[in-house]
Amino acid sequence: MRDLQKDLEICQKATPGKWSLWPEKCGPEGQSVIHDDTGGVICDVGDPYPRGANRPQQNMEFIVAAHKGWPEAISRAVAAEYKNKELVEQIEHFECTLNEKEIQMNDLHELVDEAEAEVKRITEYNDGLESTICDLEAEVESLQAENKKLTEIAKNYLNHMRSAPLNDAKFRFVDYIEEVLNGCK
Repeated sequence: MRDLQKDLEICQKATPGKWSLWPEKCGPEGQSVIHDDTGGVICDVGDPYPRGANRPQQNMEFIVAAHKGWPEAISRAVAAEYKNKELVEQIEHFECTLNEKEIQMNDLHELVDEAEAEVKRITEYNDGLESTICDLEAEVESLQAENKKLTEIAKNYLNHMRSAPLNDAKFRFVDYIEEVLNGCK
């Protein structure tokens, strides 16, 4: 790969200003590339006649065109390489960011899955609690009904005991039952 910066330095060290061919067409005397401002010769064609693959006219035209276009082309290539490097760095940064976002997304999916599992577990637990609460409410109702029956039986027994002759032990037992019944209200 060529070192474009070095090529550009070579172009910048060459004679500055506009260069032209003189004469425009290569003749028997040859042809020169001259500096327009000073008329100084940049280079001469020593052999003006084409032989084989040698094309002196085209070579001289190339030298003039290269002097004018090559620095711009190299500058644009250097700028493009720099821009390309920047873009590659941006792409790498975006890929890294994208990878981080994918990892975060996967983590979020895992958290969502865990949260859904926890919601399911809590829902099942609540369903179990509701069932237990219903069972306990039924048990409370049953115990309240049984308590009501026992209270009624105790009241009937207490009334029966009051109508019977009382001795000291019966009297204490009747007082005890009244206290229990009054405490249950």
